This record gives sequence, structure tokens and C-alpha cells, in this order.
Amino acid sequence: MLSKLETYGIRSIVNQWFKSYLCNRKQCVKINYTENISRISVQYNSTVKETKGGVPQDSVLGPVLFLFYINDLPINLQRGTTTLFADDINIQMEATNITLLNDIIKEVTQHFASWFHLNKLVINPDKTIAISFHA
Repeated sequence: MLSKLETYGIRSIVNQWFKSYLCNRKQCVKINYTENISRISVQYNSTVKETKGGVPQDSVLGPVLFLFYINDLPINLQRGTTTLFADDINIQMEATNITLLNDIIKEVTQHFASWFHLNKLVINPDKTIAISFHA
């Protein structure tokens, strides 16, 4: 994240501020559970662990930092038109026949997967779909 911010011109003292904001963070999960019949409440706490990456959830800067993080995706895909909106990514591809379109889809998918791997992101297959439109 810090190197991406530096690429966009956020350097020196401001980059150091972001480093202090993003690094050495810890998190845990707390669950409050109330049993329906007895109405007994129990709280479960996970152990505190250091975060390895990402931006703090429910933070004001989180969405902006996420956009900085994914903003270079479109220039790394050579084919297709990329549209980014919040955490959704749409890639439109077109071809004169289905065989060529399948080749383009394979190529774009490989570039896409490579970019995700390099940026330590995971593609969620349950939220990934392909739609084909024909004229």
C-alpha cells in the first residue's frame, strides 16, 4: 500500500503518517450471543492477532485507500475495457466470433489473476460471474 501511495506522489512525511496508520495494527473478533429460550447472553472473543495487510474496516480512509490500491488494475489489463466502482470491477470484452472472444477472455483472466496475486488479493469465485451478450 505504501509503495502504491508513493507512486501517486504521496511521499516523505505524509507517507510516514500512512505507515504509522497502517502498520502494527491488531484486531480481534467479538461475538455477542443471546440464546433465544433462556435469554442467557454469552460473549465470545478471539485472540488478538496482528493484521498482515489491508486497511482498517469501518474507517473514513478505508474506501479511499482501497481505490488507491486497485486504481492501477485497468492499465495492467491490455485487452478489454475496465470499469471500477467501489469494490466492483467490470471488464467488457468484444470480438467478431466466439473463438476469438474465448481467447481474449483467457488472456484477460490470466492478467487479472496475476495482478490479484501480485497485490495479495483473492478473487471470490462466488461473487464472480461472466455474462455474454450477442447481437
